[in-house]
Amino acid sequence: MQFLITITWRAGATVAQNRSAASVIQRRLMQPSEGVRIMNTVADLGKRKLYILAEVNEQAVNNIQDTLELTTQPAIDSVETTLVVDGKRAINTFLTM
Repeated sequence: MQFLITITWRAGATVAQNRSAASVIQRRLMQPSEGVRIMNTVADLGKRKLYILAEVNEQAVNNIQDTLELTTQPAIDSVETTLVVDGKRAINTFLTM
């Protein structure tokens, strides 16, 4: 399954907290946990967000935030996960309801 993971940086975090969180994220992007394959990442620095597109197997889906080890970082405000679905199929399903 593909997921869009949105990481939001906390406003007012110290330089040390930001560096620590950035190091963890970098390590996880370069060496993801078993069952997670990073497909692409995009940063929106103005909004303090990082978007990650990842392929995640069923074993890793249940604990994707913990798998990425981001929820314990003080510089991370939130980690949101969204299941990515085919847009055309989703619209066709909605129209047939």
